Amino acid sequence: MMMSSLLMIVFIVFIPAVVSLDGPNIKCIDSLLNRESPWNPLYKVPKSTKNLGIFPPPTIEVKLGDNEELLSVGAFEIVASKAILQKHTPFLHHFCQRLFPEAVLGNSEAFANDDAKITKLELRVEDEDAPLQHPLDEKYKLFSEGPIIVLEANTMWGAIRGMETFWQLAGPTKSSGMTSIRGLPFVVEDKPKLTWRGLLVDSSRHFHPINMLKRVIQIIAMLKMNVFHWHLTDYQSFPILSKKYPELAKGSWDNDSRGAFHTHQANVYTTADIQKVVKFAEKLGVRVVPELDIPGHSGSWGVGMNITACPTLPLTKRTLDPTNPKTFEVIEGLFEEMMELFPDHHFHLGGDEFNLDCWKATPSLLKLKSKFPEFIEKVVRHGIKVLKKNNKTPVLWNDIRTQMTLKPSDTVIENWRAWGQSVCDLQEVTNQGFENIQSTGMYLDWEQKWMFYCSRELLYKQPSCPKADHLDTGYIGAEACLWSERMDSYRILCRAMPRLIPIADRFWSEPLKTPSEEQCRTEYFERSMVQQHRMHATGLGGEPMSGPDDSGACLPLPKSQHT
Repeated sequence: MMMSSLLMIVFIVFIPAVVSLDGPNIKCIDSLLNRESPWNPLYKVPKSTKNLGIFPPPTIEVKLGDNEELLSVGAFEIVASKAILQKHTPFLHHFCQRLFPEAVLGNSEAFANDDAKITKLELRVEDEDAPLQHPLDEKYKLFSEGPIIVLEANTMWGAIRGMETFWQLAGPTKSSGMTSIRGLPFVVEDKPKLTWRGLLVDSSRHFHPINMLKRVIQIIAMLKMNVFHWHLTDYQSFPILSKKYPELAKGSWDNDSRGAFHTHQANVYTTADIQKVVKFAEKLGVRVVPELDIPGHSGSWGVGMNITACPTLPLTKRTLDPTNPKTFEVIEGLFEEMMELFPDHHFHLGGDEFNLDCWKATPSLLKLKSKFPEFIEKVVRHGIKVLKKNNKTPVLWNDIRTQMTLKPSDTVIENWRAWGQSVCDLQEVTNQGFENIQSTGMYLDWEQKWMFYCSRELLYKQPSCPKADHLDTGYIGAEACLWSERMDSYRILCRAMPRLIPIADRFWSEPLKTPSEEQCRTEYFERSMVQQHRMHATGLGGEPMSGPDDSGACLPLPKSQHT
């Protein structure tokens, strides 16, 4: 008890960790006592010979020296404007926890500051009010000036990426295990090649608890990605407790084989749950883009409300009823409610894999078979109209283009198919002036090996396809996808990691090129291995990168990490 009291006294006296030149101090003790991220002190991160393992590789300039200096939690300060401190205190606390894990674990030596020569990280952000909206300006410049590390950025979102680079350059020394900064003196100037770098997570087929979604968002941020595409609803379940239409949540209950393939309980996200996810993501500079799929993938909508057709068919074949006025009322009311919860300017309304079998199995609709194309367009157009009325930009999957005519002003197109009529979609939609996102072949739930995702073709430049002349402007981003038909929360990190690492590497640095297998085995493997160790050290590592068959087992997470 005496030692604990003494340690607390040391904490209180020696930890003014975040300081503003024009505002009140924020003490790092608050961060250390309320930490959110576990750190395994036994899991050592190997040093990389190439740019000290900065991930992804910077795109503008890297100059690194050979010196290493200690950092002390008792002497180190983050200097920022009062406005930055007011808006981004949660992120600065989060950064404190990660920078000094030995202090989080109660090592009293971490608070000694006699040998620390680097004492400040100074944030210089030009536009302190830049919103977290596409396209994000994430350019930053990180450099050393004597005892001060300076981070310059146009926006706080660029500063957050630069602080991730700072954290990567920091690490435990071999002699003491205390935090040090390597590569001094250094200059790192960087910005991503793609402004939309996302990961889709499907929480309809299997329900993922809020804390697990937060861990996924941490992964996104650590890999310097910036979009969490949240696929919320599908045939199998409607896991949202809407205030306007609470009866829709009956599609989430696990009775009569309905629900999210889960235990016998309600698996729903309340308004408060959604707000927690959005707020947590914003803290880390990650946008949350919701997806409510219409007119297909919507069987669960009809469990609680009579707005789907073909009630005699399985839930996985039912779609919205285009002849029921209530269908359009619910789309408008629900979208408006969700838009208040999701501040992002983009909203995904699906539009993919629409199956006419449902309407053909409904006698009243079969009589109107000639109007099926008109019905599809009516439902989708209604969704687009509601979004645009509220200043949102719609996003649709690419196969909706086979069902209706769209203009570039209508929507952003997300490409996922690379066969049949869709093999040239990326080139065609780009030449037609659409902004588009590419997720073709980046499905992490396929259980492929790490190498598959490193060397996977992103752009599918088939010889038979027309040349795309405006990929630099039309191709705004890319996403990897974690569909959850066969993946519950106990396996989500195992599917994501390490497969997402080379994908994030390419999204940031080389989105228009496909690495050779030799490049993957050498430079990409080295960078990914170092980053994978970092992820393991923070409890987010997933499967091993290599093993007898270039794969590996992923042990279940402790139960406490799923609540």
